[in-house]
Amino acid sequence: MSRRPLSVTVISWVFIVLGGLALVAGWLPPAQRLAECWAHPFEFGLVQALRIIEVVSGVFMFSGFNWARWLGHVRHREADRTLIGGGR
Repeated sequence: MSRRPLSVTVISWVFIVLGGLALVAGWLPPAQRLAECWAHPFEFGLVQALRIIEVVSGVFMFSGFNWARWLGHVRHREADRTLIGGGR
């Protein structure tokens, strides 16, 4: 069995750590986040879903699943389209 490339290992850990931190930070401070959640539930849910997808992609990429690389790519592509292009 061949070893996974170092770049895949590094990217996997980056996805796991940064995605997890963003997921936790998305709920802090609670009072302000809950107000945003009630004001814009779809946007808040979409952002949290993208963060969860990032963590899942990192975990499965680290485990050696090739489809997780594509999932990570799609996640970043959608985040870029949403944040930069305004959803276009």
